[in-house]
Amino acid sequence: MAWSNEPNDGQLDSSTNAPSQPNGSSKLESAQCAIYAVTAGESVSDVIDMDRVRPHFPVLSGKTVPFNNAAGTVVLKEAIEAASDLMNGMPIDHGLGDPRSTAARAEYSNNWRQCAAFVNAQPSEIAFGQSTTALLRLLGQSLRPHLGSDAEIICSTLCHEASASAWIHLARSLGITIKWWTPSQDGQDDPCLTVDSLRPLLTPKTRIVTCNHVSNVVGTIHPIRELARLVHTIPGCVIAVDGVAWIPHRPVDVKSLDVDFYCFSWYKVFGPHMAQLYAHRRAQDRYMTSINHFWRDHSTLDGKIHLGAACFELEAMCGPIAKYLGDVGWDAIIQHETVLTKVMLDYLLSRPTVYRVFGKHTADPSHRVSIVVFEVLGRQSSDIVMQVHVRDRFRITWGDCWAPRPTFDVLRPHSDGIIRVSFVHYNTVAEVQGLCAELEDITSTKGAHVTERGDSPSNVLHG
Repeated sequence: MAWSNEPNDGQLDSSTNAPSQPNGSSKLESAQCAIYAVTAGESVSDVIDMDRVRPHFPVLSGKTVPFNNAAGTVVLKEAIEAASDLMNGMPIDHGLGDPRSTAARAEYSNNWRQCAAFVNAQPSEIAFGQSTTALLRLLGQSLRPHLGSDAEIICSTLCHEASASAWIHLARSLGITIKWWTPSQDGQDDPCLTVDSLRPLLTPKTRIVTCNHVSNVVGTIHPIRELARLVHTIPGCVIAVDGVAWIPHRPVDVKSLDVDFYCFSWYKVFGPHMAQLYAHRRAQDRYMTSINHFWRDHSTLDGKIHLGAACFELEAMCGPIAKYLGDVGWDAIIQHETVLTKVMLDYLLSRPTVYRVFGKHTADPSHRVSIVVFEVLGRQSSDIVMQVHVRDRFRITWGDCWAPRPTFDVLRPHSDGIIRVSFVHYNTVAEVQGLCAELEDITSTKGAHVTERGDSPSNVLHG
């Protein structure tokens, strides 16, 4: 049963990232009702029962409030315990045939199945690695033989550098064309990837299209299923999706999305600093070449690209996270984060002469996740964030968030970067209201004004 403060009857259909329709209702509609309640001035309260959630994150008992969750979340207690239990035991020796090794192998396999099921994949379709950056570089090397001298790669200008750099390096090493996919803009500050903006870039030579499910500096949801459908009209073309900014906010069903590759980092979803890559069986068989030891089982993704031994301790942390999120319930998570986002956006948008807000100006969960990005007009973003941090309660982020291309070439802030506030389900309405109060106090105080920064260097787009 979901850990909501209100009864929940429906189930979210994670395959479509949209709700099913139990008794004529839907969970996204429930989240949208929460928006309307806030708009109507009703009392705002937490959707999720924090007395049940907070004990799973003991560090939250302190005074520091993490609102930089898109840079890395607090780690789940059960995940830490799983790693500790493994490291306090005998070293794992798989395949020795003794009872201890047999039990360890069974436990390891069960954890692997949980992590695969977390994105609705088969165990043979996932692999773990050091980071999203590293896994996508390895994927690129595996795809290298598939790319002829006339091949073309399309890369979105909204890509985080972890994703973009893999394909830039691959294109450079092969001397092939890389095309930049510029997002559509509903107004200057609301970039979003669309089928219409992708279609003109596709040719019979296109072999790889890469983008993110959600931009980590915008928060807008991209129509991945529709984009994948268009990509697959080109014979021999695959789509690789960076799901890092999506993964703590929504369920993932890679089969329904029909993507060829999907990657995310577990430390963005209450876990350790490691990442997971999905590769569709179809894409593995048609396009991938093993870059691993010759004796490994190359029929699995792990056997193709996981170099060296497994990091058993970190991998053991991931299964408990999948179970925990299932216990909390994605319906409750979406509704709760929608309310938090609405509270933040309402404050920022009520001060149009003070704040410039990037991305969708709505908390509608069908359009955005709980990543809110803005700048303070006439002030340096670094100055605002430092003033927040000096008060020593809230932790937020400023700069380019390791996404310099979308930040400076797409959003083009007038200051020294963006300010990003990102919520997850363990944050509370009272905490968001507290941050709004601090920002109001800081921005009402006379501060250093921005000198004209000038155009951001265009060469960063091609760097």
